[in-house]
Amino acid sequence: MNFKRIIACAAAAALCVVFTACGDSNDSSSKAETTASSAAESANETDSAAEPVGTTDYDVNGDFRAFDAIKENYGEGYTLNLQIDYSGSVVDMSATVSGDKAYMSTVSSGMKSYSVVPGDGKVYSVYEATTTYSVDDAQDDSAAQLDILFGATADFASAEIDAETNTVYEHYSLNTEVSAEEGEIIYGFDGATYELTSIQIAINGIEDPDLYTVTSLGEADTSVLEVPDVSAYSQL
Repeated sequence: MNFKRIIACAAAAALCVVFTACGDSNDSSSKAETTASSAAESANETDSAAEPVGTTDYDVNGDFRAFDAIKENYGEGYTLNLQIDYSGSVVDMSATVSGDKAYMSTVSSGMKSYSVVPGDGKVYSVYEATTTYSVDDAQDDSAAQLDILFGATADFASAEIDAETNTVYEHYSLNTEVSAEEGEIIYGFDGATYELTSIQIAINGIEDPDLYTVTSLGEADTSVLEVPDVSAYSQL
């Protein structure tokens, strides 16, 4: 399994396909080159002629990085809620990480699927639409695989400001030991508050990287990190 399954899972949910975020199947995906403008254009596509909405004191050549600030606040644990639109089908995603435990869910058309690494040496994937589940042995990076916020982030690459939306974009390379693919993860921040507004995972070779809109980021909801009750489910 590799980090790009996060992308595949959201797409599968949008197509009402069973969520397989922690399976051991080998995905094939093409490699894509992402430019700084791709994230900015996606965020601003509906109002390209808008007047500037504010200013920021962010210095693209300075030492301050908004990513470092959110990692300082949430590096020990977080719950992150996101949305992504696949051809008009909105997928709600939620990720929770605390220590070596992690959880990720997708909901599309009312159908929920999720994977959880509860720290007992196993990875549970639960598919509510089909009342089925699977259990696999956890690997050293199983929690990182579900950690969309920090799990595969490597070195800072570049930053730019979209003046029309007052959004700061920071580009980081992907840690290939976790992602198993080369590419970038691009974080979007409000230029005034530096709150996280979007995440884009750009695997080299994918022409249209997916843009995840952040709806909330807060302290970890550890209630989702328990071993799931699958007594009414059938094991795959």
